[in-house]
Amino acid sequence: MVPEDAARAWGPTTTTINDAIEAWQANGWDDLSPSTARRYEGVWRVNIRDSIGRRRIASLGPYDVERYFRGLKTAGLSQASVR
Repeated sequence: MVPEDAARAWGPTTTTINDAIEAWQANGWDDLSPSTARRYEGVWRVNIRDSIGRRRIASLGPYDVERYFRGLKTAGLSQASVR
């Protein structure tokens, strides 16, 4: 649930991957261990934020996601990291 005082207009046409990750971080990462939270932050910053993270969730299809995953593998990330 998004707080009522959220500055963003949330909805299927406005929410990006980055918006969703930032909301999850603000409302869920407290339950994670510090090392897991740091790893997630690093993965987001290096592999997601400036690429697919800018895309609106509603604009992504299976082909887009599969192409993104294949790009990560081609860039040398392990299968476990991509998963």
